[in-house]
Amino acid sequence: MSSYALRIVCTKLTLVCLVFMTAFALSLVQPAWAQEAGLVGIVTDPTGAVISGAQVIVKNIQTGVERRTPTDQRGRYSLSPLAIGSYTLTVEMPGFRTHLVSNIYLTIGQVGHVDAVLQVGEVSEKINVVDTAPLLQTEQASLGQSVENKKIVDLPLNGRDYVQLVALTPGATTAGNAGETGNPLVL
Repeated sequence: MSSYALRIVCTKLTLVCLVFMTAFALSLVQPAWAQEAGLVGIVTDPTGAVISGAQVIVKNIQTGVERRTPTDQRGRYSLSPLAIGSYTLTVEMPGFRTHLVSNIYLTIGQVGHVDAVLQVGEVSEKINVVDTAPLLQTEQASLGQSVENKKIVDLPLNGRDYVQLVALTPGATTAGNAGETGNPLVL
């Protein structure tokens, strides 16, 4: 085999290896700005015993999209990923009243925790929990907020630097200069 042919074969093999390594590296990358949330909880009866196999239904109020999952052997359910927005949660189990929780609002990266206590009764009866307290973030120690386009356009940003919008998030503070650019770190 001539050196020219050997060089062409090596070049092609190198390109194939680079394509596969790039594809592999990109498959490991996590999205930088997740636009998702989740919902977890435990379903119990009035005595505190967990209910296995209860049907948990979450419905996005804006889109009408429903997600269903049964509770596991420990009465737990987990629905993730969910789009950010307002939801209703319905829990059904034969021999128990249907439990409905309205006005659940999930924000970016939030994992809401909503437990349900099913009351013994007729299947036709429903328990509707309306004015619920805001969800407390107990799954992770992070904050997130979405900023609407109108707010971005209307706010007086110095140099139109979108990074300054991070300071609008409750709990975010600046930590002085970050280095050569002089831009402050937002924590």
